[in-house]
Amino acid sequence: SVVRFYLIFTDHRPPTTDHYYKIMLAISLVRMGAKKNPFYRVVVKEKRSKRDGKYIENVGTYNPMTNPAEVNLKHDRVEYWISVGAQPSETVASLIKHNPATTAE
Repeated sequence: SVVRFYLIFTDHRPPTTDHYYKIMLAISLVRMGAKKNPFYRVVVKEKRSKRDGKYIENVGTYNPMTNPAEVNLKHDRVEYWISVGAQPSETVASLIKHNPATTAE
């Protein structure tokens, strides 16, 4: 039975690097901060991952507790990730729209 077990598992080969799977990317918020004191990171992550799960890159912060709300974005990185196919969530799209990149004069 040990030989049979070995044969079953040796027939299965791991996928090679030739297999390419396209990953859906999203730009969304990850909640940080304490209870009743939210603070968010704007991150790029896989669309299927959990809200506060693993992410690829941190591209900004959002603090809704200050008046007015404080938003810090790395606009060059946001534009890069959108150009390679990342889709911003509704909230992040609103943050990007209402906080345009400032041009150096």
